[in-house]
Amino acid sequence: MSQLERSIEELHETQLDNFQAMLQTGVALAIPAAADYCAQHGLTAPAWLTKASAELFCKILKLDTPKTIGRSNGIITRLRQDMRDYARWDEVCVVQEQQESCRQEVEGLRALPKTPRELPQKREKLLKEMEEMLKLLGDSLDCAFKCASERVEKTGAFGGPDSMEKSYYKIEKVFKDPIQAMRHHQLDPRFLHKIGLKASRAAPKRKKVAPLFKLTD
Repeated sequence: MSQLERSIEELHETQLDNFQAMLQTGVALAIPAAADYCAQHGLTAPAWLTKASAELFCKILKLDTPKTIGRSNGIITRLRQDMRDYARWDEVCVVQEQQESCRQEVEGLRALPKTPRELPQKREKLLKEMEEMLKLLGDSLDCAFKCASERVEKTGAFGGPDSMEKSYYKIEKVFKDPIQAMRHHQLDPRFLHKIGLKASRAAPKRKKVAPLFKLTD
């Protein structure tokens, strides 16, 4: 490294030290000023600046309310709606999977042979239970919208069947574009909490409907 390069590096270090000292006195403006300095000179942001920037961004976003006007409001409002749409779409998908799984169970039970002797009684009991479950789930997409709406009633994703349908088709359309689909990348709940949000609903457990007991035992 030449003397000139060393001098420039020392100058940058001094400038960043000054920004850090400003921040330590409570001057938050030192954060964007330091970030701008790094961008202008092609510098890698020091660890203290990366941490301070993340904390500042979260603080600004958390202050956002529906009454505020500006870009930050647009960011939070859009994120909240995207989260709600995704949660509704996901619940509809879960219901659809359960509809299909339950339908297969019912068809399989009806097709079983009536031997050995103890099999019919077990089959009829389980078949009745599966048919009741399928009746609750329904056998169409419209039924899935209704069922999903009932399931998310006490969550931030709550909406009537019409809202579930609207969100479902909205996400289906978005997912056709891999780039746009990243809008619905699921963020860390810890980060969401820091900006004043929480997940619309807990992550679903995607388990297919399974027999309550083995008929072949």
